[in-house]
Amino acid sequence: ENLKVWPYIYKHGLAVACMLQGVSEEVVDSFVRYHWVTGWNHVFLFFDDPDDPSIRHAKSLEDYAQSKKMAGAGLSVHRMDASWWEAAKARSRFYQRQEKNDFYEGVCKKQPADRSARKLIVADLAILEAHEMGIDWFAFLDIDECIFVPRMQDCSSRRFFGSKERSVEAVRLWNHEAVPEDSECGDWFRECTLFQLNRQHCHGFHPPREYDSLLRKKEGREFEPEAPNQDTAWWDRLFGQIYLRRQEATKRLKLNLPGSRADRPIVEGVPTKGPLVETFCGFFSYEDGKMIVRLNRHLPPPIPNSKHSYLADNGLMLQEVYQANKSDDAVILHYPNAGMTNWRRRYETSGSCSSRASAWPSSRLPLASHAVVSSGSRRDQDLFYRTFIMQNEHNEMAYLAEHGLVTRLEIVRNILYDYDNPQAPPEQLPGQTTWVDPKSGLKL
Repeated sequence: ENLKVWPYIYKHGLAVACMLQGVSEEVVDSFVRYHWVTGWNHVFLFFDDPDDPSIRHAKSLEDYAQSKKMAGAGLSVHRMDASWWEAAKARSRFYQRQEKNDFYEGVCKKQPADRSARKLIVADLAILEAHEMGIDWFAFLDIDECIFVPRMQDCSSRRFFGSKERSVEAVRLWNHEAVPEDSECGDWFRECTLFQLNRQHCHGFHPPREYDSLLRKKEGREFEPEAPNQDTAWWDRLFGQIYLRRQEATKRLKLNLPGSRADRPIVEGVPTKGPLVETFCGFFSYEDGKMIVRLNRHLPPPIPNSKHSYLADNGLMLQEVYQANKSDDAVILHYPNAGMTNWRRRYETSGSCSSRASAWPSSRLPLASHAVVSSGSRRDQDLFYRTFIMQNEHNEMAYLAEHGLVTRLEIVRNILYDYDNPQAPPEQLPGQTTWVDPKSGLKL
């Protein structure tokens, strides 16, 4: 009810879907309302736990949207219980095609125990429903993510995606990663404002072609290090200093991770005590962004290939993908592990993690988190969280800020705070004020 009258009219419909579990009502509220007010017409929420306490508040938002008949803003809440799964198996393209392709069969077999597999099935069902609604652009996010459009585009997702050429079938948004400044966090959308920049938005880096990325994955080369590049050597040298600084903390933690060690950045100089041990720097989570796809009402919608990309319904690659790495392009703001309590709870319940190494920056940080949380030592957990998640045990944030690799974005928080309160009446400009004489009714 506090929404401003939007000054533009866009014909494009946008929908965002999310599978979530175990987050607070405040986070659910912020996720839904932020995407509503930034131009997303419909939000799909799929609760992995059908008894999740936050369903109550999500349902109240759904009922409010329906009762108020909010123009251009809707919400669908799904409990992923036994009856939901029965209907999902009858409709999902993964189950319909599991006998025709090993990929689909693998997703269906892993679904009961693998959260990532369930996300692919949920994304498929959500995009099918969005396609039936006549939606033009579809995004699948995690509950700790949101899509941010800069002020120069009025913070409007509809304006950003509606400006793309008709030939563009998808847009890849690159993600910035939030760096928590406090050890505890309730609603990360309101409390985290410091972000580490994605390298694809930095000097010398160029986004890879979608075909090259898919080919590397099919050939098993997705974790191989890239060839040296003089234009990006500064990045390795910069993070090499952080790599050296974190040696002492890693030795104190006594991490002994299974699998092959991840590649490390270029290290200038050798520490004085002992050999180098495996440590981590850079993003905690993924950094290859996510794809937002266009839906054509005359063709079947794309099908998820991973949580980061899609293929056409016939299994072929999407022909034209816009790489959004310009200064005025939208980005995904990712808030992984905001708050030590949330981080600890996540890795207490996540089970064993993959030990497979990736090209640096390492994806073995979740494996290290699981090892530290499983150890039960609060002292080690505090040291790990300050060093690798808050990234400020050795003043790394000041060092990265000096080189322009962190930025402060308060617009998400400000948008939510702005719509918490009724809008102030517009200012009466000189010459536009109306006065009515109470006796004669004369209007001036």
